[in-house]
Amino acid sequence: ARIIRRGDPVVFVTGSGLSAPSGIPTFRGAEGVWAKWVLEWGTRAAFLADPRGWYDNFWIPAHVVAEPGSTSERTYEPSAGHFAVAEVAACRQTNVHVITQNIDGLHQRAGLPSERLVEVHGRAGLLKCVSPGCRYAAAESIGPAQLDLATATAEWEAGAKGPDAARTVLGALPTCPACGAPALPQALLFDEEYESHSFYQYRKARRWLDGGQALVFVGTSFAVGVTEHALLGAPRRQ
Repeated sequence: ARIIRRGDPVVFVTGSGLSAPSGIPTFRGAEGVWAKWVLEWGTRAAFLADPRGWYDNFWIPAHVVAEPGSTSERTYEPSAGHFAVAEVAACRQTNVHVITQNIDGLHQRAGLPSERLVEVHGRAGLLKCVSPGCRYAAAESIGPAQLDLATATAEWEAGAKGPDAARTVLGALPTCPACGAPALPQALLFDEEYESHSFYQYRKARRWLDGGQALVFVGTSFAVGVTEHALLGAPRRQ
C-alpha cells in the first residue's frame, strides 16, 4: 500500500479467480474450461480442422451459453474485486497498471481506464482472421459491427438441442470481412504465441512487468507465460 501511495509503478496481474465471484468458472478448477474442453479443443489447429464443430462443441458451450443445451447467453457483472482494482488504478496519484489473463471484459465494465489495462489473452466478443497476411490476422480485430451473421438457416432456429443449440446463439459461422476466411475469437489459444496478434500488447505488458516496483497477483494459478515472465524477472529487481 505504501508503494502504491508513493506513486511507484505497480502491476496487478489478474486471473480467473478474480472473476469467480461474478459467476464465471475458474479456468483450471474441477468444473473449469481446462477440465472439460481444453486438451482436445483449445487450439488453432483444432479450429482449422473443423471450424463449425469447434464453435459448436467447444467455444459456445465453454464461453457463451449458460448451460449445456441452452440457447441463452451468459451475462456477468463485475465483482467487488474488479471495482477495487479499478479504484486503485484510477487514482491520479497512483501509477498502477493491470495485466489480465481474463477475456471477460469485466475490468473495463468496472471502470478501469483502458490505458491502464492489457488484456494479454484477448477479449470475448472480438474476432481475428486465420488467413496469413490479412490485416485482421495480426494487426486489427474484427468487431461485432463488422460481421454479417444474418444468414442463419432454419436448422439453427430456437428450440434446437445438442450442438444445434449452440448454433442458435452463433448463427452463421463468423468469417473475415476482408478476405472471407473463417474467423476465430480474439483469444490466445494454446498453440499460439503472445506476439501473434497486436491486440495482446505483449511487449507493453513486458515493459510494465520489467519496470514495476511491486507485483500484485490476483486469482491466478501461475500456469501461463505472462506469470512466468513476471516471476522470473522479479528477483532481478529486488
